[in-house]
Amino acid sequence: MGAERLSVVVPALNEAHGIAAALQALEPLRRRGHEVIVVDGGSADGTPQLARALCDRVITAPRGRALQMNAGAREARGDAVVFLHADTRLPALADEMILCSLKTHVWGRFDVQIDARHPLLKLVACAMNLRSRLTGIATGDQAIFVRRDAFREFAEIAFRELDMPIEWQGRGLKEKGVSRKTGKPVIEIDPEYYRPTEVDNLIGDSTRAKKKIGWAPKVKFEELVKIMIKADYDKVSKRGY
Repeated sequence: MGAERLSVVVPALNEAHGIAAALQALEPLRRRGHEVIVVDGGSADGTPQLARALCDRVITAPRGRALQMNAGAREARGDAVVFLHADTRLPALADEMILCSLKTHVWGRFDVQIDARHPLLKLVACAMNLRSRLTGIATGDQAIFVRRDAFREFAEIAFRELDMPIEWQGRGLKEKGVSRKTGKPVIEIDPEYYRPTEVDNLIGDSTRAKKKIGWAPKVKFEELVKIMIKADYDKVSKRGY
């Protein structure tokens, strides 16, 4: 399944010196129907005020890139989310590249180019790109993008397997997964369980295993979710809950 509309999430903290240029560079995407969300982590230099006229929405979130990006993803209305640092620029027609990639992949990233003349920095960029190809690890500077439905797909499959189909209600921190049978919430966001780790370092890719050792998955994603749910259900049943 592919995507049609992008939500570009820009985490910001005291970016007054460059936020206007960053958002102006995204204006062509907005004219083509995509949205830009700035997530401010408590700036003291007027960043939100400068950003408000140059994006679709400015929201606030606890300080920390991971927390801010998660908050932006929850507010996103597009089919896919692009996480973009305020000091990073996307290439021309980035939306076409992203949408094409997401026809066959759940997530992706760009190669990085460092805007500097020093030859060592070009070497650093080359090393970053090579590492991504070899390990499947991407950094925030590489503009990671991901299908938005990937955030919800696991929960939907899990509850469907338990004969408890759900639907999503609300937006942002107030979003809930509600049982279609009872109308009661079965999934709610609890800030206590936010992960402080940068999401940049939590994304992996099996490409290297496929190329190096010929590995191929034998279980599809939906089957894997069902196996996990059955195992937990059986364990709980044995305990008499």
